[in-house]
Amino acid sequence: MITRDDTTAALSAPGSAFEIVEEEVRGVRMPVFRHRARSLRELLERTAAFGERTYLVDGTVRLDFRTHLELVDALAVALQEDFAVRPGDRVAIFAANRWEWVVAFWAVTTAGGVPAAYNGFWTADEVAHATALVEPVLLIGDGPRLERVRGIDGLPAVLDLDGIGPLVEAHRGDVPAAVAVDEDDPGVLLFTSGTTGRPKAVATPHRALVGFGQVNSSREALARVHAGGAAPRVGEPLPLSDDIVLVTSPLFHRRGRILRRAAARALRSGTRPRRHHA
Repeated sequence: MITRDDTTAALSAPGSAFEIVEEEVRGVRMPVFRHRARSLRELLERTAAFGERTYLVDGTVRLDFRTHLELVDALAVALQEDFAVRPGDRVAIFAANRWEWVVAFWAVTTAGGVPAAYNGFWTADEVAHATALVEPVLLIGDGPRLERVRGIDGLPAVLDLDGIGPLVEAHRGDVPAAVAVDEDDPGVLLFTSGTTGRPKAVATPHRALVGFGQVNSSREALARVHAGGAAPRVGEPLPLSDDIVLVTSPLFHRRGRILRRAAARALRSGTRPRRHHA
């Protein structure tokens, strides 16, 4: 009988796609995946292999992986050149669930910025507090929310998601400037609920976001190995999957991290990408 320890050992052995080694992480030795992306941008770049397969569905809008990456790169160039977003800059995203939210998130990351996911239900006072707290260089939002905060003091430059079409087309085909990112640099700022006080911005590093997706992939692979299948080797395609993720939670919520998990789960070589309905 194959035990769980046996399957775990096989899945994490040398040469496995989920090989585990020990490395120092912020001064502490701990187990990590050897074969991993080192940043969200590196994770995103791997999606190019999926070409015209569907990545995201939002109403009548359907984005394949190739088009999504093109839009992300174009918007990232606009952020770098037109809005002077520099590595480490915070960029707030204040909008309802929509495909542009997804593109904006990846574009901010590609430009070297740190997305700050604002709660779409916040009042003007709450937005003012968050803005003073994280000091974003840019606020990306949709019409209703930008109207809600119009006129408050301390707002940075504003980019309306309803108007990104011409901006993206102006930079279509341009290549964003490469940005050096450490695994433990902040990858996103998510806010606490503020139930007993003002919301606080919690930084989640690239390592954690990338690792979250890889852990989920390894769990699925573990189940297959436990059922008698072979452990996936480095570079080998994993079994096809037709899973579809229906996103019902707000993307700014911690459960919205399913968005960040989207590319991670689709990136498993040979896997059919999940379709994400916003």
